[in-house]
Amino acid sequence: MRTFWVLAFLCLISPASLLAEPLTVGQVRDQVLEAYKKCDQYVVAKTIQIQQPDGTPQQLTLYIAFDRVEKRIAIHTDQLRLVGADGHIRLAATPVGKMYYRKAVENPLDPVAISRSWPMFPLLLWVPDLSLLLGTEMQLFLKSDSLELLPPRADDPAAKPGLQSVVGDVTMTLWINPKTWLIAESQIHAQQTQMRFTMEQTVLSGPLDNSLFTFDAGDAKPMDSLREMLAPTNSAVHLRGKDAPDLVLEKLGGGTFDLAKASTKVVVLDFWATWCGPCRGALAELEELNTWAKEKNLDVSFYAVNQQESIETIQPFVEQHNMAIPVLLDSDGLVSNAYRVEAIPQSVIIKNGKIIRVNVGFSPQTAKQMKADILESLSE
Repeated sequence: MRTFWVLAFLCLISPASLLAEPLTVGQVRDQVLEAYKKCDQYVVAKTIQIQQPDGTPQQLTLYIAFDRVEKRIAIHTDQLRLVGADGHIRLAATPVGKMYYRKAVENPLDPVAISRSWPMFPLLLWVPDLSLLLGTEMQLFLKSDSLELLPPRADDPAAKPGLQSVVGDVTMTLWINPKTWLIAESQIHAQQTQMRFTMEQTVLSGPLDNSLFTFDAGDAKPMDSLREMLAPTNSAVHLRGKDAPDLVLEKLGGGTFDLAKASTKVVVLDFWATWCGPCRGALAELEELNTWAKEKNLDVSFYAVNQQESIETIQPFVEQHNMAIPVLLDSDGLVSNAYRVEAIPQSVIIKNGKIIRVNVGFSPQTAKQMKADILESLSE
């Protein structure tokens, strides 16, 4: 009987933590994964401290707003702002100036869609909470066989447990809020670079403020590709929306073409040379587009603008490849300079004297884009 009363007394005075079974590493991991899986709305501001291999410290503040229900996300620093909402991803970067990138997507929370809109995005997926919300790389760390449970640090009044994992040459340590099971702090050691993340976070309930997902473009110009947005201001891609430079050139075989007197609503110019390998693929696609346009009786014409080569060089090439598109001779390169041609092939689509698209280089997607641009221009 005496033993019973002693045990009863101990139960009254002992904290619950002394009686509860200690959590295993698997249980802590599962709690964290479940917490982020159930986290439909999330807002966090975090300070990221980065120490480079030479010891140089860097610091930035990163803000994230996440809404799983409405499929919205916002990520921004003082240099960059990305907003995914309303079926679009929009991206603006301070160094770029009066331009922003805009892309229609099926799901703004799809990490693949975001990474295609922002090549640097995978680096941010190393920010552990964002990665867990989107279901990406962090899963590898938390499911690694090397995952260990760390006891709370002696100087931590919140008694946050830790999880540490090693994958390849990357060691990641997470300190977990024991009340919410969300990550409170994290530290990464990777390739001699140390990154320490400390976060101030708020997880909200109820509808999130729509202002968190507002993208104020102001008078910035929308761009359809990152390459276009990030290109130097004197790049050919920034001719879009401007008046097409004057163009009067002799045709191979005789005659002259004057852009100002073009007989079609849309004119497509392709800058090329016989020595350019990719130009051959572009010219072949252009020939197919030309045939397609004629079959559809579309109000568009195509011209291949050669880059300062002699007729003796051009003529055999044209005959060998059965080119039906008229060839224009930019013998002195002045037209190419006016159209900012620095790499070929370069195609320019002009509608009623205005440049509506510039494509530098060639890929299978280029012809599809050109066809879409032509149809859209003729429908307006």
